Amino acid sequence: MRVRHEFSALLMLLSSIAGSGQRAAAKWTEYVFVKDGFAITSPAAPNPHRSTQLGDATAYTVHFPDTNEGITLRVLHQPHECGTYLGELKRGVLAGKQAGVNPSSLKDISINGYDGVRYESNLKPDRMLEERYYCVKNRFYAFAIIRSADQPLSADATRLLSSFRLISDTP
Repeated sequence: MRVRHEFSALLMLLSSIAGSGQRAAAKWTEYVFVKDGFAITSPAAPNPHRSTQLGDATAYTVHFPDTNEGITLRVLHQPHECGTYLGELKRGVLAGKQAGVNPSSLKDISINGYDGVRYESNLKPDRMLEERYYCVKNRFYAFAIIRSADQPLSADATRLLSSFRLISDTP
């Protein structure tokens, strides 16, 4: 009888160890923000709030606890002339106006035919910031992705970024 209890206890212990290594698959849901003209798919609802980084912007934040990553999308409400604003961003990166920015990481990007730029910065020895700015008819969508410096962008972060879609060409 004692052997049966010890065997049952061992089985329960092994099951809990095996189960702890497996995380429950998160259910990804599309969230639509009509006022800001975009939709995004995420494992958790983005937390919209007033941006503390950029004046007159709404920030939408999602955290990925398993990878210690976070993504914030800031939507600037004041119109900016696209070519001028993107040019200022590029010149600032190349001139090293922000601490930790890697000028060689500057790249032209686009979404749905609208221009943008991306670049990376070292935050601390172990943290990296990737920023992506897209200009859609004078409205800016600014992504900030914080991740481990020694790891590539996680599959979850890549999936979220890839899911971003404009729901209206008229912001």
